[in-house]
This record gives sequence, C-alpha cells and structure tokens, in this order.
Amino acid sequence: MERSDLKGNQVHWSGWINWWAKAEFLTFYNDEEEHEEQPKPPPKPRRSKYKPESQYLEEVEAWEAAKPRAQEVKPKGNLMSQKYYCDNILPQFIDAINQERLNSRTLPEAVWLQEDGDSSHGNKGNGLAKKLREANWIPEFEHPA
Repeated sequence: MERSDLKGNQVHWSGWINWWAKAEFLTFYNDEEEHEEQPKPPPKPRRSKYKPESQYLEEVEAWEAAKPRAQEVKPKGNLMSQKYYCDNILPQFIDAINQERLNSRTLPEAVWLQEDGDSSHGNKGNGLAKKLREANWIPEFEHPA
C-alpha cells in the first residue's frame, strides 16, 4: 500500500510574555489561499473586407474554443512581508515593551525583544522593521532561525 504525501499547514503566530504579564491573545497569520486566475486570451480575429463573413464567423468560433479557461492556483509557501509585520504585529510588541519600561519593577535596559531569523523581522540589512525597532529604542537581539 502506498502512503500519500504528508500535507500540513504553515502558520505564523506571535505573542509576548514576561515575568509579570503575558499577551491577552496570540496573533495568527496565514496567507495561503487558493484562487483562480484568468489567463490572457489570444487576440480576437479582425473583420476584413477581403474575407467572406462566413470565414470570419468560423475564425471567431475557433477563437472562442481556443480561449484559455480559469486555472486554480495553489500557493507554494506562506510568506509574511515586512510591511505586514510592521503594520500589524510589531506595534503590539512595542506597546508591551513600553508598558514594561514604564513599570517600576524592571530597568529599561532589561527589556528585550527576541525574534527568530525570519526575513519579515528585518534583521538582515536596514529594513522597515529594523528602523521601527531603532525608533523605539529596542536593541537588536541576535537569534537563529
């Protein structure tokens, strides 16, 4: 008996936790959606005064039959963009870090943001996420993927 390929879902999730508090909810992100794409049709035949009408109608009929049909597209991966990360997820972390910094229980420099090596976190180069972290005085914490 042959065994079928294992199929699974890949989902991004985020949340925060520290010694005294934790996030009220986790944030999930999944962009894998199947959709239909309509390929570009071939150019429609043109009328010509040198062709009989019956020949033109035959060409139009053949053109209608040759039109490509909608194709189902299945995505290959689940990628989060830096823009989505900066607009929807990172502000939650920044708010939590700023609240903790205002709290008198910890020193401001003792608060860290730990992210993995995902490219949407902007750890490589000088991306949107890195600029947003620097603007909010959040130090970079090296961590493998």
